Amino acid sequence: MDAKSRLLKDIRYFEIGHVPVKGEPLHSSSAGLFQLPKDIHRLGRRIACLLESEKFSLGGADHLYVALTPALAAEQVVCIGPGFERWQTCVAFGLPPRFKTLSATDKLDRIAALTFEALRMLVPQQAALLESVRLRLLECASGTRVLRMTKDTKTHRFEVWFNVPAADEKAYLHVVARDNATGRMLEAPPFPLADYEHVFGLVSSISATTDTVKLMPRSSFRARQSTAGYALPLRFPLSVFVPVNHD
Repeated sequence: MDAKSRLLKDIRYFEIGHVPVKGEPLHSSSAGLFQLPKDIHRLGRRIACLLESEKFSLGGADHLYVALTPALAAEQVVCIGPGFERWQTCVAFGLPPRFKTLSATDKLDRIAALTFEALRMLVPQQAALLESVRLRLLECASGTRVLRMTKDTKTHRFEVWFNVPAADEKAYLHVVARDNATGRMLEAPPFPLADYEHVFGLVSSISATTDTVKLMPRSSFRARQSTAGYALPLRFPLSVFVPVNHD
């Protein structure tokens, strides 16, 4: 990735009655056209967070804007190009009128599949990574864990994970410790988050002693606002970690 490239940060979906042109501002001019589920934007954020953790980039744009339109053939994917802002890349998906009759789950599954198809078209050299992430999402859905940060010490590797839940589900932060000598994996009890977005302010670095893992927060004004309801830094005594169940 070159110096001008940015990691993908968000994927946003818009209902629109036509196929947008390069540089056109996108907004949901036909809101309700496909009766999108309330979790549609969580889906885009979940995919983006997973890919950001894998260092995935579209180049100079860090947002993918997706126009959902009946003006294309069903499930046709078209790459539009740069958006209205330089940090946007735009694509369009064709959805048939009967799309709105599908269940919420089927709608999200279809849009997820088209999203990965568009990403493969935009960055074909990352096809293997995209397929790996797609399969993870198929297996775990809104429970799919996203790697936030790692820290390696002489004795352990520590990892902090989180999930982007559905709108009516709870978000959790997970701290995992791997013993370097034995390979044994231990995990702290899941830590509930008031909002999954809070993880970015809560975890700026990891500090570990012989008996405690501490997650050091960001010090910015915005981070202090989002983490005001937490006792900081977050502390996880190693005594509460239990073996990871791989079943």
